[in-house]
Amino acid sequence: MDISKIAAANTPKSKMLYHENPEKLHINTLDKHCYFIPFGKDQNPFENRENSDRLELLNGQWDFRYYDSIIDLEDNFIEAEFDKTVPVPSNWQLHGYDKPQYTNIAYPIPFDPPFVPDDIPVGVYRRSYDYTPDGMDKILVFEGVDSCVYLYVNDELVGYSQVSHSTSEFNITPFLHDG
Repeated sequence: MDISKIAAANTPKSKMLYHENPEKLHINTLDKHCYFIPFGKDQNPFENRENSDRLELLNGQWDFRYYDSIIDLEDNFIEAEFDKTVPVPSNWQLHGYDKPQYTNIAYPIPFDPPFVPDDIPVGVYRRSYDYTPDGMDKILVFEGVDSCVYLYVNDELVGYSQVSHSTSEFNITPFLHDG
């Protein structure tokens, strides 16, 4: 893949260059810390996390597009039509896309660091979210992504993270607008 041509395009896809840079594991993520769910002042912090008034689960059916390769991804994939959905959280391999991969013997892809094969599958997820400013930061937490995530909010690249199944948090408040 000719990275210079993609970067010159200045499209959403042109910003997706971090997965081949071993020095960039996290872009615009919050610092690592002990994982916790905050509770409001008058709430019992020993309740299930779902009972916190500071937690909004985004679980459910998300719009989804699957690509066999990053090369197949449209330059402005954000504007692409979505005609499928998948449940979140889940693995797309369990919903008819690609195939599950588990190995304890041989590495499943060619090993050529820092390059990632072009034929690695890509999934694009989309979800609408109704936002009303309330004076609190909105922190989007990924409790595990396989193998990396480029996060866009309102057509802007918020950040990037890799390290499979490690929690990544992004403060998305500056990217949100009323509505």
